[in-house]
Amino acid sequence: YYYFMTDRKNLLIYFFIFICSFILLYMVSVFALNPAIDTGRELYIPLRMLNGEVLYKDIFNIYGPLAYQINEFAYLTFGAKIHSLRIFGVLNLMILICSVWFIFKEFYGIIYSKGLQEEIFFIFICLIVFPASIFNYILPYSFALTYVLCFCILSLLFLIKFSKTDSKKFAYLACLFAGGAVCCKYEFFAYLIFLLLFILFCKKPKTILFSFLSLLILPIISYGTLFLQGMTFDDLTKTFQVMQTMARTDAINYLYSNFTGTYFNLNVFALCLSKTLILGVIGVILYYSQKLFKTDRFLSALVLLFSIVGIIWVGTVGFSLFAIINALLFLIFFKKIYQNKPVFVLMLSSFLLSLKTFFAVNIESYGIYTLPFIIVSIFIFLDKTEFSQDAE
Repeated sequence: YYYFMTDRKNLLIYFFIFICSFILLYMVSVFALNPAIDTGRELYIPLRMLNGEVLYKDIFNIYGPLAYQINEFAYLTFGAKIHSLRIFGVLNLMILICSVWFIFKEFYGIIYSKGLQEEIFFIFICLIVFPASIFNYILPYSFALTYVLCFCILSLLFLIKFSKTDSKKFAYLACLFAGGAVCCKYEFFAYLIFLLLFILFCKKPKTILFSFLSLLILPIISYGTLFLQGMTFDDLTKTFQVMQTMARTDAINYLYSNFTGTYFNLNVFALCLSKTLILGVIGVILYYSQKLFKTDRFLSALVLLFSIVGIIWVGTVGFSLFAIINALLFLIFFKKIYQNKPVFVLMLSSFLLSLKTFFAVNIESYGIYTLPFIIVSIFIFLDKTEFSQDAE
């Protein structure tokens, strides 16, 4: 609201772009993606829930319940059909993009800027969140993951605001959305621990207490609904036992080492290194073109166009080491980063949120979901950290 109201003349333009983007994304999901591929779980589980069956008791599910409860609500609102989930997918994606953009603006002020760096950043973010493949944000392939990203980015946005203002309302909101994230997927628990520790160090008992209570709101609603429907702790225990067995299988190990980047694989690492070097060269060209062609917008736009083509060409083939680079930057420049609390919060959070793709950020797989965190983190670190002074 603050950002829009400080630029009211462009409010209608923003609204027009929002509507056009919604229509475009929906049309892309209809014509460019095949619903017959790997969407059965997302379509079938909420339908069974709508027919009276209960998660974990009657329906086996390896994820948290909240994503499927949201999808059930989509069916109740728009009818039990794939288009209902597409609508929710588009809405979720647009909230996610706006949240990432507002995180970016927390470091740069008002919504408008004449800097080429912000244009590059925004275009790149748009490129990586509009994939027309199975791993995407619109087709109902794994909404538990896309919903959890939205919850995490909203939580991170308010945590950054809390680190800047020390306002307790932002701590409450950060915890509220973090609770929603944990209810969708459990692997983002590391971020939750950091969030609680950060708020704990503010040493304000009232803020700590109400933050913890805010964290419990969505889990109580989500799991409480299931218990009222007849789910028992024994049902949850059996589900977790099956999940532990699945995690130890050779198929999962192969997936996590060759495609996801959770486990180290030397061959994949070598591929990631080569692609990261190419992207690094593109980044250097973009950085220096801004200085060389500062007054020539045509040449700047031309360099930007070729850089985007290069990013797409490299990115569509998959892998990079951005998660490792983000972690190394955080460790090497820790003293400088710690002096800037918002940057510290952003970089550490992006590291914790991208642990599943740490050894290989593959945008043809789960990397498409973690790369936005990492890119925002690295970009803002490079732009907001002063390197001219020696570390004390």
